[in-house]
Amino acid sequence: MSRKQMRINEFFGIKRFYLLLKRDVFIQYKTYLTGLGAIFCILFIVNIASIASYNVWNFNLVFYPLTLFIGGFVFTSLCFIELNQAQSRIFYISLPASSLEKLLSKLLITNIGYVTVSSILYFIFSVIVFLFNSVIFGFAHEIFNPFHPVILNCIRIYLITHSIFFLGAVFFRKNAFLKTIVSLFVIALVYAVYILGISSLMYIFSSFSRHIYFSFDLFKNFSQNGIVYPSVVRVIAGILLYTIRILFWFFLAPLLWIISYFRLKEIEV
Repeated sequence: MSRKQMRINEFFGIKRFYLLLKRDVFIQYKTYLTGLGAIFCILFIVNIASIASYNVWNFNLVFYPLTLFIGGFVFTSLCFIELNQAQSRIFYISLPASSLEKLLSKLLITNIGYVTVSSILYFIFSVIVFLFNSVIFGFAHEIFNPFHPVILNCIRIYLITHSIFFLGAVFFRKNAFLKTIVSLFVIALVYAVYILGISSLMYIFSSFSRHIYFSFDLFKNFSQNGIVYPSVVRVIAGILLYTIRILFWFFLAPLLWIISYFRLKEIEV
């Protein structure tokens, strides 16, 4: 084996990663299935209680996203619980696996793994409830369609926002889920105060004696050679929204995964 291959093997080994993934699944699957079982028991009762309105709304378009996001975020927040408990911390750190392999194992389980398993189990649940209600009441909420556009969009959003709670699981030693929620609230509050401050400064510099002196032409569309062009403000707003979308869909998750990796390495030192 060359020196280059040895260096690569230090960071990632397929066999080593497979064994670690198998171990993590075995340790976490009981908690995972118990949590989903509790959720499905509650949803079973709610489904029966709302059976009279089966033809008014789609039960699954409301409660599958709740199962996906709430269940997934809580489950993700607990994925590094071994690392954050004194009894198991030393054992987990001493596992013969690199930081990258540990990160990818947890990431695969709580991200793609959670979406796949929860979708399959929710589909089975919806079939059982559909058959039960059809036999007892003669009608029922429709069976869950995992390929519905709304569901697919929710899954896309989960795959991205999952990275926030994944970072929280690595960063916070206790109550990672609640601390991540509080952190998001604080960030949103700081951002709101910042926007309010900028708006106040703009008002101060563009007003005199409570009268605003600001060119409203910036808000108006203009035409040239018979072609209508959007206003300056509309163009700027469109560029900002497009930039935010690009950052959200393509950069947010990788950035938080990278930060999680270095945080995990820092903890293991």
